Parts: sequence; C-alpha cells; structure tokens
Amino acid sequence: MTPPELNEPATSRQLLRGTLTALLVAGILLAAVVLPAEYGIDPTGVGRSLGLHRPPAPEPITAAAPVGTAAMPRETPATQALFSSQTPLRSDEMSLVLQPFEGAEIKAAMNQG
Repeated sequence: MTPPELNEPATSRQLLRGTLTALLVAGILLAAVVLPAEYGIDPTGVGRSLGLHRPPAPEPITAAAPVGTAAMPRETPATQALFSSQTPLRSDEMSLVLQPFEGAEIKAAMNQG
C-alpha cells in the first residue's frame, strides 16, 4: 500500500480503520487504567500490577434501630478523633485581592503536635 498524498482526503476505509483503532485503544485504557484508578474495578489485573488499584470504599451502615430503642452510635475509625488537644481550636480569616496574573503565598506558623 502506498502512502496517500498530503492533499488527498482519507478514504472511508481509512477513516473506519482509524476510528476502530481509536475505540480499541480507548477501551484498553479504560479497562487497564481508568477503572482501577478511579473506581477500584480491576477486570484485567493490570491495575493492581501497576499500583493503580484501590479497593472500593466501604458502604455506609444504614441499619435502622428497632422501634422503642435508642440507636447507639458505632465507634469507627472515621468517627474516632485523630488527635486530642487541651486548647480550643482556632480559626483565623483573611481577605486577599489579586489582580490578573498576580499570585500570593500564605504561610501559617504551627506548633508541632
């Protein structure tokens, strides 16, 4: 097959072959990269070997308590405190107006722990 001239339009056969090739490559990338990285679904096993697979998040517990009983909150890692402090939390607020193509860097001094 000779290469087409630069000014020649592509034939229907060339367009179809290019489209099918693009769809095939997109499907392979979807199954091997996107599904494991974004949704935790790894149908091929390639995502796990590339380090892209993440297990799906646990589903929230939505069990209803029987009528007449108080539901006790279940202590889970998500509800446990990550840290404890003897001092109250502090919140500061500041406004900064930037002109187009300007930037600013804000730093906060924090005590360790």
